[in-house]
Amino acid sequence: ITGLSREGEVQIIFARCLNVWGGKLYDPLMEFLRQQNDTTDIFCFQEVSESAASSTSPEGFRSTILDEIRSTLNEHYCYFAPIMNNATGNPPGIYRPLSIGLAMFIRRSVTYGGYGEKFVYGNRNQYVPPDLTTIPRLIQYCTIEADGVPCTIVNFHGIHGDGKMDTENRLAQSINIQNFPHGQ
Repeated sequence: ITGLSREGEVQIIFARCLNVWGGKLYDPLMEFLRQQNDTTDIFCFQEVSESAASSTSPEGFRSTILDEIRSTLNEHYCYFAPIMNNATGNPPGIYRPLSIGLAMFIRRSVTYGGYGEKFVYGNRNQYVPPDLTTIPRLIQYCTIEADGVPCTIVNFHGIHGDGKMDTENRLAQSINIQNFPHGQ
C-alpha cells in the first residue's frame, strides 16, 4: 500500500495476514515474526488466544499466544478482537478462562485514522460445541491514508466447515462484509 506521509514523502505500508493456529507451529511462527518485525507495518492474525495463565494443549495450542506475539512485535500497537470470551470446548486441555479471536498489530509510526470491529456472523460467545459452524465471525479493521485517499485494512477469518462450498451461512456472512463500509 503506498501513500503520502504528513511530510509529503512517499510512504509504503507493508501488511501481512496469517492464521497463527493458536501457536501450534510456535517456533516457525516466532522466527517469522522476528524476521518480519522491522519491515511489516501491519500484521493481521487469526486464531489468536489470550488467557491469564499459560498452558499448552497436547496439540500445541498456546493459551497466551497473544502476549507472546505482543512481546515480539513491541514496536506495534496491539488490538485484540475476541469472538469468544471464556471459551469452552476446543481446544481440550487448555487453561480457562480463554479468549479467542483476531489480532491486529499496527506499527507505532503508522498514521491511521480509526480502528474498529464488526460482527458479520453471529454474536460474541454464541459458539455451541462441537458445531464449528456456530462460531461467530467478525471483521477487524483500521483506516490509513494511501495517496490521500482513506484505505481500510480488514482482518477476517471465515466460517469453518462444509469444505470449500458455499452455504447459507457463508453467503449471509459475505453479504454482511460487502455491506460493511456502508453499515459500520
